[in-house]
Amino acid sequence: MALLMVHLLAARKWAESIKRYEDCPEFYLGAISPDAMHIRYHDDKSRKDWFHLGNWLSPHPEQVAAYWREHFTPFDAGYGIHVLTDAQWVPRFRRLCPELLLPNGKLDSRQYYHDTVCTDFALLQEIPQARFLLQTLKTAVPPQDHPLLTAEEIGQWRDQTMEFYQAGCKCNAPAKSITPAYALNFLDACQPMLLEIARRYLQ
Repeated sequence: MALLMVHLLAARKWAESIKRYEDCPEFYLGAISPDAMHIRYHDDKSRKDWFHLGNWLSPHPEQVAAYWREHFTPFDAGYGIHVLTDAQWVPRFRRLCPELLLPNGKLDSRQYYHDTVCTDFALLQEIPQARFLLQTLKTAVPPQDHPLLTAEEIGQWRDQTMEFYQAGCKCNAPAKSITPAYALNFLDACQPMLLEIARRYLQ
């Protein structure tokens, strides 16, 4: 549920400790690709947990481990890092930003997406590494044999998201809760789990 820049920067920060992925375009393509399910299902999120290996709303690393036992390319490493990042992002903002929740406990999607979009564009503008990673996606080759997504869906999602960020930010007010500072803090806070699980399961 984090947006593109958070996922790319989380993956890059992780790869600084797992050097073989650090400069691999396919690793970063994997790190944005679980959300390519929207190419097939558009705004229907009912299958999102399936494409996130059971980690959309909370961490279930054993399911990522099972995936990595069968699928272990750089793309697959990035795919697992994406879902483990979301697994931490969702419970964290629900705990730290209760103002983003409606009285019935559901997400105030208007405020949430305003904040996350504004913050993602701020990260893109303020962190040179973010711009580099966005450009790196251009050269990545989608896998032809992914068990959940087609190469066409992965490539289309990559192209659509790149177009979205290249078009520029449309926000007319600053983020209130999920600010750039919040995102940067999360990028540090999510790393211990990512590193511990990867070192345990990703050989």
